Amino acid sequence: MTSKIDGVQLFKDIARHAELFKPIEKDIANSASALLGKFLKQKNIDVETLRSLNAAITSKALLLTIDGLNEKDIKALTKKIDKHYPGLTEASASTLRAHLSDLASSAKDIHAKSEKATSSKKPTNAGKGKTAKKPKDDVTASWPTAMEALPSRRRK
Repeated sequence: MTSKIDGVQLFKDIARHAELFKPIEKDIANSASALLGKFLKQKNIDVETLRSLNAAITSKALLLTIDGLNEKDIKALTKKIDKHYPGLTEASASTLRAHLSDLASSAKDIHAKSEKATSSKKPTNAGKGKTAKKPKDDVTASWPTAMEALPSRRRK
């Protein structure tokens, strides 16, 4: 009969008896760091989650874990947390790490969507090759066009 180990409880027990687990202290730290790194890579992480994490664990542990992430993971994490960070693709990993650190400690807030991105769309005509309708002035509005004046044809 197999049962699952309660990992959280196990880590609590290890922490309570740290002297007993001294020979594998390095393995415990590596496991905890790996779990924290995996947590940071989750799909639905946002700035509030990052700040809650910063409050729940020591800031030093969070910063060390962020420092341990590779450049690709740092960019992906920044993109998830601060979707509108300017120059994300050109920014260095150290710049992004510092930005994430500031976000976690609430020293900075996420960037708002820039107006440039929202106003870049140009109005287009609904149909290709068709010209846009011209606004009718008062005089032409009262007179029917040639097509409107003719009765519609009936199908036989």
